[in-house]
Amino acid sequence: IGCSARNQNRERGVPIGDSLDALMSGTGIRSRAAPPRPLPYVVTDHHHPSAAAHSSASRAVRSAASGRTRSRFCLLAIFAAPLLVYVYVVRVLDLSLRPKTVQFRPGFVHEKPSKLRHDADVHFLERLEHYLPQKEYLFPRDVEDIEKKILSFDIQNPVSITFGVPVEKIAISTKNWLENHKAQCPNCQLVHDPSATVKWVSGCPMNPQKDYKEQILVCSCGKSQNGTGSGYFRIGMLKCDYDASFLNHDSFNFQDSYAHLHLTPPQYKKIHSVHDEMERYLEMPPEQMNKAVFIHSDCSYQRGAFVSRMIQHNILPIDRYGACWKNKNFTSRENWYWGESQGNRDTVKTEAFTNYKFSFALENTNSSHYFTEKRYQSFLALTIPIVWKTDNSEQYTPGENSVIYPEDHGKDARKLAEYLLKLSKDDAAYQKHLAWKKKGIKREFVKTLFKKTDFLACRICETISQNKRSCVWNPQNNDGTVIHFTGNEECNKILPKIVQNDKKILFLGDSTVWRLFDASSRPNCPAQKVIYTSRCRWIERFGMKRLPVWTLPEAKKEGPVDYGKTHPFCTDCSGCKSEFRTNVKHGSSCVHQNYIAVEFARDVEMQTTVGKTTQESLAYFLSMHDPHSVCIVSTGLHDMAIRNITDYTFGQNVEWYLNILKDSCQKVVWIELTDVATQTYFQTTPRLKKWNDMIFEKTKELDYVWVVRLFDASKSIKHLDNAHMDSSWYSALNKMLLNAIIPVVPL
Repeated sequence: IGCSARNQNRERGVPIGDSLDALMSGTGIRSRAAPPRPLPYVVTDHHHPSAAAHSSASRAVRSAASGRTRSRFCLLAIFAAPLLVYVYVVRVLDLSLRPKTVQFRPGFVHEKPSKLRHDADVHFLERLEHYLPQKEYLFPRDVEDIEKKILSFDIQNPVSITFGVPVEKIAISTKNWLENHKAQCPNCQLVHDPSATVKWVSGCPMNPQKDYKEQILVCSCGKSQNGTGSGYFRIGMLKCDYDASFLNHDSFNFQDSYAHLHLTPPQYKKIHSVHDEMERYLEMPPEQMNKAVFIHSDCSYQRGAFVSRMIQHNILPIDRYGACWKNKNFTSRENWYWGESQGNRDTVKTEAFTNYKFSFALENTNSSHYFTEKRYQSFLALTIPIVWKTDNSEQYTPGENSVIYPEDHGKDARKLAEYLLKLSKDDAAYQKHLAWKKKGIKREFVKTLFKKTDFLACRICETISQNKRSCVWNPQNNDGTVIHFTGNEECNKILPKIVQNDKKILFLGDSTVWRLFDASSRPNCPAQKVIYTSRCRWIERFGMKRLPVWTLPEAKKEGPVDYGKTHPFCTDCSGCKSEFRTNVKHGSSCVHQNYIAVEFARDVEMQTTVGKTTQESLAYFLSMHDPHSVCIVSTGLHDMAIRNITDYTFGQNVEWYLNILKDSCQKVVWIELTDVATQTYFQTTPRLKKWNDMIFEKTKELDYVWVVRLFDASKSIKHLDNAHMDSSWYSALNKMLLNAIIPVVPL
């Protein structure tokens, strides 16, 4: 059809590029892509002056060549057709594999994958690095009780995880471990519920946007980045919100290892922790056969070719249990899948390994960081594994000479077979491969044991719980007056909790935040001293000194813009009066609440000898006091009055401001900007919404910032003036915040 359409078009002088469009128009498909660049026309204009002169002379040549041309084109079209279809589907219909923004259930918005932090598992890895002794080699006594410390964390927000297949087929110990260690992994459940918060699938689904729209998707793309697994890394992994990978790479969220507790042989059921597993590794092997064992069902790739050559040389006996060159059967086949569990299958393999001095643990591809259960099964079985050598192989070995590399023997099957035969007969040489057991296990290898799939569920729960740091507040109202403070229970679950005696909260912002502070429903704790500031007495009241000369703000970037610009060292805001308590006597029935006037994300109102901006001067003042448990912050209404300030600049200012607060505020609760009553000033509804959404996206990267989303709710509430809400709004919001952050009844 393509050849026919093209030839007809050529006779009519139709552009070459239009042939495909004409063909597609017949199918009812409309292109949404940008128009292609104009392609050359086939000139057959018989009215052209030179056309008649050339016509008779060239007709014979064209006639002779046309057959060959058509044949060549049709042949080319046959090979090019798949490429054209791919280009059309991917580029024109936009069914591309590029990351897209997907809206999950309320509170979860993820950018795939650019906005997801690749260090999703950072908290677990930091604890792991902190608690492991800083020694090159470790013994079981060095890690006793460390596992409990590493995996002990508080999940405030309940998270449920459902598996794509029954739990038993993923890791038989995972479900039991969670049920038996609730104190270490609270509010985390493994369920078979399609509506669970998290969908954990084995592998990488090709169309998760269609199949898992309502959930956060965690994919266990446990393949290598080369060979058979490369497709996962090019396509599938990019479509997941989080990847639980067995490799170390910047793109992977959960660095994992194939080390499983459930892979231990039945006679070693006592292994319940990394401590127990290390003890097992350090045991000396029992009497074993002078043979090697090979259990594989995939006979292809370099692994199959290499073992096949060793079998052909017939130098060292090799028992083969899998589908590849099978010469041995398991004692009882029904034990292979106890309860159809992959974990039990691996247990049977591990038990079989214990009878042999050597075991083949060769992967189907040779990739950095990629080592599967075969290696760990060999160490648990006290056999010496034969593995490929990569650039970081030693990181995944417990000790020096603990594995045998074919590469050390030129990757020559005969030479390796002869070497293994020598070891089987020379006990002194064989013992050199076991000498590491007396020295201890390398620290880097111990870290891989802690990164088990068995504990991955808890780590996912912790990450998801901590990354859900926003809530939507939508209070009940009657004709624009708030009548109930809760709105919904989401904020009560999401916002950070303070349960210690020192309930210290700092409000930072303009007059809207001052009204929120002033509407407090909890009594303030008594203080020996309260610092009050006025419009032009901010610096002196806080014990700092003014700069000799006040410098004007940078255009398009900084405040002030009004009174503060014509009156150095004063605020634009007339009603922003700070109130800061020191030497406070804390009690169970009161709250230590402070307010400091900060109108902009970046301004130069308060230029001091310790800071050229208000925010830097604020940071210095706060550094002289104990950190606040929570800082409630909002800015933006005054920033919009900065002439020609761009959205990008405001976003950069907010990031800079929040970074300054990090040392003085253990947690930050960002309050969204409320809507305005009219559209006659700098503040407009579209821009307010845009700035709120921008800040929401930016704070996803900051694990100490929570966001209360209330812009939409503010549209239906009465306004006192253009920028300020009805007093019932601030009273209800304050009550909601304090009840969520500081529960009346301790959690």
